[in-house]
Amino acid sequence: MNNTETAKLLAALKKEGIDATPRTLATWMETASNLCRGLATYYRAAEPQATRTIDNLEEASGEFRLLDV
Repeated sequence: MNNTETAKLLAALKKEGIDATPRTLATWMETASNLCRGLATYYRAAEPQATRTIDNLEEASGEFRLLDV
């Protein structure tokens, strides 16, 4: 994510009442990725038939990692 995209995302968050810095945003993105991976791991063990949920969580995890802020 380039500086312009980061600024747009920070502005969108601010519009929703969320103040953040680029560093905070990067931490949140990493946390979101880890949360998605953790949930996918949980569902894989607890609800293996929830393949769509597991796949969606794994995909979301990868998307958060791709957003380099």
